[in-house]
Amino acid sequence: MIGMYTPLKIRRSKNHQRGFTLVEMIVSLGLFTVLVLSVTGALLSMLDANRKATAIRASMDGVNFALDDISRNVRTGWNYTCISTEDTNTSTLIAPTTITACNTLATGGGIKVETSAGTMEYYFNPPSGTTFGVINKGFRDNDGTASYAAVRLTPEDVNITSASFYVMGNNLVGDGLATDQPRVFVSITGTSGGKQQLQSTFQLQTLSAARIPGGQP
Repeated sequence: MIGMYTPLKIRRSKNHQRGFTLVEMIVSLGLFTVLVLSVTGALLSMLDANRKATAIRASMDGVNFALDDISRNVRTGWNYTCISTEDTNTSTLIAPTTITACNTLATGGGIKVETSAGTMEYYFNPPSGTTFGVINKGFRDNDGTASYAAVRLTPEDVNITSASFYVMGNNLVGDGLATDQPRVFVSITGTSGGKQQLQSTFQLQTLSAARIPGGQP
């Protein structure tokens, strides 16, 4: 007896023949777009933070240079006096036990220090309108034969909003020694970074003491 062979018919599911539906495509593209936007936003935030950090670092380097210049001349100088503006010769020595806030004597305020190289003047010009506040530095020969125009000591993209100079235990004239070691305290507040989105507020302070308590070497 010869058996009969009946071939099997394979039915293909319609689900295997169709592609993505429009809804699936929209969902996939939406998820991909969200992912790309998230990564791009994170990258832009990192770049913005890096620009701000770079701008702040550059500005603060300039401010630190100004404070270092003041401290260096205070340490090696003598006869600290308070001044209100550049080229002031009417200031008197501060008593050894007196703490004087130079900025209370006049608008701005500053100090004058005698050094072996000449007389250094540091004073604060407050901000006015769109003009930034600055710390200026003036210089004159000790014998008074020559003086030089003051120069800006702080960076152009830094706005010094307030600056305070304090003189403590200043040197005595004559042969006597100061009862306290002369010191100068400087406090500076301002904003760094020229553009609004890069600005950052800072406050720096420094205290410097004279290496020669008895006055001029």
